[in-house]
Amino acid sequence: MDVEETQVSVKFVTKLPNQLKVPEEVLSVPAKLTRLGLSQVVNSLLGLESAQPFDFLILGELLRQPLKKFLLAQSVSTETVLQVEYFKAVVPPQLKNQLPHDDWVSAVDGSQQSTLTGSYDGILRLWNSKDHSIRLWAAPALKATSSGAVQPPTCLAVYKGHTDSVEDVAASPSGSAFCSGAWDGNVHIWRTGREVALASEAAATASKAVSKKRKLENTADASSAVAEGPLQEAAKAQLQGHSQCVSGVAWPDQDTIYSGSWDHSVRRWDAETLVNTDMHNSNKAIYCIAASAAAASVVAFGGADRAWRLWDSRQSKKDDMGVKAFTSHTDWITSIAWSPHSEHQVLTSSHDKSAKLWDTRAAVPLHTLEGHTDKVLCTGWCQQKRAVTGGADCKLMVYNLPD
Repeated sequence: MDVEETQVSVKFVTKLPNQLKVPEEVLSVPAKLTRLGLSQVVNSLLGLESAQPFDFLILGELLRQPLKKFLLAQSVSTETVLQVEYFKAVVPPQLKNQLPHDDWVSAVDGSQQSTLTGSYDGILRLWNSKDHSIRLWAAPALKATSSGAVQPPTCLAVYKGHTDSVEDVAASPSGSAFCSGAWDGNVHIWRTGREVALASEAAATASKAVSKKRKLENTADASSAVAEGPLQEAAKAQLQGHSQCVSGVAWPDQDTIYSGSWDHSVRRWDAETLVNTDMHNSNKAIYCIAASAAAASVVAFGGADRAWRLWDSRQSKKDDMGVKAFTSHTDWITSIAWSPHSEHQVLTSSHDKSAKLWDTRAAVPLHTLEGHTDKVLCTGWCQQKRAVTGGADCKLMVYNLPD
C-alpha cells in the first residue's frame, strides 16, 4: 500500500477542560499527518470558531515529525492503536519591550519583581516592569543656578490605573486632560494641567507643614499624617473595545479621541460620552497614529504592513473611499508626525533605517531623510521648521527644512 494511503488508529485524550475534550473513541487518520494536521483534526472535532493550536504527546514524546516517521523511529506498528494526548501549544513569544544599553548586555536576572542587567559599560541597571504608571513633571527653564547646575524637573503627579506597560499618551487641545493607551488594551482619560499642578503644590505645602509640626512636637501622630511625594491620580474614565495592545492615541479636538491597536483597528471615540463612534479595520497591527490639526476627522496611521494610511472618517462608509494608502517604506512603520507648519505634510519613520517627508496630495514621498544606520523609531518637529528623528543606532538626527 502507498505511504500516502496508510492509516493509523488513534485515540485522543486530554487533561484540558470539558469544553476542549473530544470523545475518547478510536479514529483512523492518515499516517502522513504532522502535528498541524492532527491539530486541524482536533479543531474540527471540537467545532471551534477560532482555531486553537495544539501539541501532541505520544509515548512520552512530543510529536515533531509525520506519524509514519515517528512510528518507524519508535519501532511501533501502524496497526497499533496510539493514545495521543493533546494540549494547548506554546505560542511564539512576542517582543514586548526593548531596553537600551550603551554597550553589550552580558548578564541578566529577572527572578525578582524587577530585572537586573549587567553591561560592558560597567553599569548595573535595575528595571521596574511592574510600575505601569504615567508621571507628570514640571520642567523649569533650562537655566543654570548660581552653582552652575541645572535645576532638575519635579514630579507633580503619578497616574496609576493601567495594568500593563503604557505605550502612548496624548493631551487634549485644552490641556486640561490627556489620554493614554497601554498593553492592557485600554484607553484611559486623566485630568492634568493647572488643576493638577495646584493640587500637587497644595499637597506638598501640607506635607511640609505636617513634617515641621512633627519636628517641633517630636511626635509621629498617625492622625496628622499627610501623603508625601507626588500627587496620586486615578483615571477619570476608561475606553474599552480593543482586544490587544493600544499602541497609539491622538486627541485632535475636545470631542474626539483616536486610538490604534495591535488588533488591527483604529477607533474614533466621543470624548464626552465615551462611545466608540467609528472604526476602521486594517489588515495588520497598528503601531502609530497621528491626527490632523486641520481636520479632526482625518487621522494617519501605520504599522506592520509597510504602508501608512490616511483615514477620513467622514467618508468611511462610502465603499472605503475614506482610506488612502501611501507606500514607499520597505519595513514596519514606527511613527507618524503631522507638520505644524503645513496641513499637508507628514513625516514617517520605519525599521528600513529611513524617515520620509510626504505631502498628502502625492502618492510618493517628497524626500527620504537618510543618515540613520539602524531602525528609525521616532519622529517629530521643532518650531524652527526642523524635523527630528531618533533610532536604534543611538542617534538623534536634526534636519533643516528650507522654506
